[in-house]
Amino acid sequence: MVNGVKKYTTQKLHVGKNNEGYWTCEHMIKQGQEEVVAAFNEMHPGAKGYFTFDQSTNQAAFAPDALRASNMSLKPGGAQALLRPGRLLGGTTQSMVFEENHTRSGEAKGDVRMCCARHCMASQEDFRAQLSLLEETIIRADAKRYARRHCDYSFEGLTTCVPQSLDSSFEYDYELTRFAHTKYKSTDESQS
Repeated sequence: MVNGVKKYTTQKLHVGKNNEGYWTCEHMIKQGQEEVVAAFNEMHPGAKGYFTFDQSTNQAAFAPDALRASNMSLKPGGAQALLRPGRLLGGTTQSMVFEENHTRSGEAKGDVRMCCARHCMASQEDFRAQLSLLEETIIRADAKRYARRHCDYSFEGLTTCVPQSLDSSFEYDYELTRFAHTKYKSTDESQS
């Protein structure tokens, strides 16, 4: 409750192919960005949130540019996704698309151009650490909140605070429960 007023968020959707469609990841992200995180911050300023979700496939959806080996083809170009840059073992950034000065500028490179097959890419740390779109949305909201609290919005302040806000979102006790269907069993024999 905020100032004696109950705060909650709801979405109404007429499901079915002849109506508004079905509840998708995009619906969930929109509600999370526009309502849930805002309501939580209003009710619990400065607190850390613990969000749980049911076992829906929507939570497993990834951003279109997410580092997913299954989104890559062996050959460059084509209909494959344009992935965000990855990181090599030494921390060097690796572009997944051809640079501006290349004849295929803006096209995806493909696995063969980057010397590894799909399973090798999937085993890389940056690919394994890829968060779902829902997880990224919640972390981004947390980083924005940090920046608003700690930045004076001068150029110097922004260059200092923005990297800190992005790093700080991982320092929080952030945990997103992917599967909430957990059975609780009592280990206390006196209750048996």
